[in-house]
Amino acid sequence: MREVGEWEESEWHWCLRWRHARFECESMLEAELITLISTTKLVKEEKDAQVWRDDGAGCFTVNSAYDCLVNHRRGPQSDVFKYLWKAKAFPSVLITTWRVMMDRLPIRKSLSRRGVMTTSSLCAFCQTKDESCQHLFLECKYAMSVWSMCFRWIGILFVQHNHIKVREFLHGSW
Repeated sequence: MREVGEWEESEWHWCLRWRHARFECESMLEAELITLISTTKLVKEEKDAQVWRDDGAGCFTVNSAYDCLVNHRRGPQSDVFKYLWKAKAFPSVLITTWRVMMDRLPIRKSLSRRGVMTTSSLCAFCQTKDESCQHLFLECKYAMSVWSMCFRWIGILFVQHNHIKVREFLHGSW
């Protein structure tokens, strides 16, 4: 346990050591992690025990971890995700949709923010705005013309929304 901190008398102090230098966004995540784990007070003379506090029974489940992460990062879980995971589609489509909604695609804006070298953070199609999920899927006039053509091919009329996560659904369906 010495790799992650040290005792000073009877009080534990976290000191995380990493094999490589962190990017700015990773340093912010580390500070958030330390703030989160510092709420737990370690007692030097007591035996360790694991208890998952985000489940009433104290047992870890993947579902309770997912709920914890979604609520911690984005506020209460949106109905959009409930409809998404119930949709009858290939898992790869569902995961890609989830990644778009969570802004987790490797697009120019996020790659640039993470320190990955890109020539520009501007949209590859229009070169007028930063390439983000919001822009690529809803705002870029070139991408929207592709979406319009695809929808026409399969006979769907659509209304363009102004945000990736649409919280209001017509007639309770998506």
